[in-house]
Amino acid sequence: GLDEAVRALAREPELRKAHLLVAGVAKAPRLSVADTTRLRGRIHMLGPLKEIAPAFREADALLHPTWYDPCSTVVLEALACGCPVVTTRRNGATEIESPALAVIEDPRDTRALTVATTRLLAGGDE
Repeated sequence: GLDEAVRALAREPELRKAHLLVAGVAKAPRLSVADTTRLRGRIHMLGPLKEIAPAFREADALLHPTWYDPCSTVVLEALACGCPVVTTRRNGATEIESPALAVIEDPRDTRALTVATTRLLAGGDE
């Protein structure tokens, strides 16, 4: 879901000031020329981290628009650290009930990702 998170960051007006921190081993996101221009300096590839908990405690939210995860431990870790999470219905971890967990149906739906993120960060439904 990294490409989907990047597309949301590039295309949705509500996320124009947001930065995306990518932890772990990840392929660089596939970007169009327009997306590269819009995102200059806003994507930060951190690489593997020895301790992820401090990153979760500092983050505003974890965006995890996964295509398939039986039960993503990254979601559980983020929630345990008090970090709100946006993920997809394709993640088994969505069976957990938490006010800090927002679920979208389709990882391709950047608009839904943006709406869920902004609502979660605002503290509830608008």
